[in-house]
Amino acid sequence: MKKNKLFLVVAVMIVFAVILSACALITQVSGIVTKKVTTSLSHSDFDPAEVQTAMMDLVLRPDDLPNEYRIPPSGESRYANLAVINERGELQGKKYIVATGRVDGWHINLVRANKEDIAPSYFESTIEVFETSEGAEKAISPDWYKAYQIEDNPPTFEDGCNIGDTCLLYHSSKHDPATNLTTVRYEVAFTYRSLLVWVMGRGLDVDVTPDYVLNAAQAVYDKLELYASE
Repeated sequence: MKKNKLFLVVAVMIVFAVILSACALITQVSGIVTKKVTTSLSHSDFDPAEVQTAMMDLVLRPDDLPNEYRIPPSGESRYANLAVINERGELQGKKYIVATGRVDGWHINLVRANKEDIAPSYFESTIEVFETSEGAEKAISPDWYKAYQIEDNPPTFEDGCNIGDTCLLYHSSKHDPATNLTTVRYEVAFTYRSLLVWVMGRGLDVDVTPDYVLNAAQAVYDKLELYASE
């Protein structure tokens, strides 16, 4: 009788230990799943309606640059889908909007304040809002991105752009025989979630370097990351 009771107690203890181990394993697996879901959600697309209200602050602005720049009169405006249609033509513009799910955008011009500064004379920048990150990736692809569509004197693409999810760095130049001056423009385009950012700096070749424009694009990216964390 005592042996039966002892056997029963041991059996109950073994079952209890198995249950505790199973619970610990479930908790651990649950933690892994939760962590993966949280990570996935942290990289979700922006809500188009919310980011539309902030896009004018998220685009490149004078305070993002080390040198002094000013926004000329009428130097910034909404970069709506109608502007894209006017740029690309009605057929191509509408195809682009449908293919990418483009929602809206913002455009800004910046002019260097001091002529003696060794920095780009002008900056232009846009931010485009898409419904999804997949749409933004399509917009920067060779099928749709504007730099790939230039047939006459296309820009030169370079390595060294590591901003955001997908990044392009390219440049073009023009020499004026009459003045013997060469103007250069460096451009950076990158996606971040469901956004596409473009930053262009241009001026005399002595004033414009790829690093200056890359740093300007990095400043925009830093603002986007801060916005996403709020």
